[in-house]
Amino acid sequence: MEALNLVTTLRPSLVLLDVNLPDIDGLEVCRRIKSDASAGATPVLQVSASAISNRDQVGALDNGADAYLVEPVDSDVLLATVRAMLRMRKAEVDLAAANELLQRKNEDLQRFAYMASHDLQEPLRTVATYAALLARRYGANLDSDGHQFLTHIQGGTSRMSLLIQGLLMYARAGLEGEEEKESVDLNRILASTINDLEQSVTESNATITFGDLPTVRGNAVFLTQLFQNIIHNAMKYRKPDERPMINVTAARGNADETEFVISDNG
Repeated sequence: MEALNLVTTLRPSLVLLDVNLPDIDGLEVCRRIKSDASAGATPVLQVSASAISNRDQVGALDNGADAYLVEPVDSDVLLATVRAMLRMRKAEVDLAAANELLQRKNEDLQRFAYMASHDLQEPLRTVATYAALLARRYGANLDSDGHQFLTHIQGGTSRMSLLIQGLLMYARAGLEGEEEKESVDLNRILASTINDLEQSVTESNATITFGDLPTVRGNAVFLTQLFQNIIHNAMKYRKPDERPMINVTAARGNADETEFVISDNG
């Protein structure tokens, strides 16, 4: 069909299409344009001097036309309609381009996260190895403070290793197009978070309490980061000369939803 061939070849910004054509129904031309993979996004404005009923207009729009005008058409109305349709088409193209750019950046970020977390494992293993060596060779010579410091180093490297492994799993899942989700015990996550923030808790003299939290489906790495960021901000942006009091609670909402409340006196 010549009309469809022209649309696929010339790639016009808009097609102005009469309903009554000499060799084929204009509605069928519109349907074929919209069904074509390469031309389907082209806006189609249909006009007619004979098919002027509401039923005709509804049928054409349901068939794929983007707009429908009844002749005689005022030239100003026609031009304004074309400009409006072109603006809409430009917005669609811009949005598609922005989504494509965002997708590429997300993929780049996933690759960076994968490489960064992979490269972090080696120096972390070195720290863990020398901490274990220090404990084995010189543990008997350390006082109570030394043993406590060494325990903090070993505990910190162990938790960091778990975080890096989780980040690797998440990055790998993102590159493969599927996010890893697991059952996450939030009591364990929050207890680990408080341990990670021990220095900030000590410096601010903060008190952090939490009730019995549920087990949820999600990503342990990002849930840990979420709690760390919120609790750290609660300690950082506190009232002057007032010790932070932070409390975390959870309640079941509708369906499978859980509502979390993190409150503080800041």
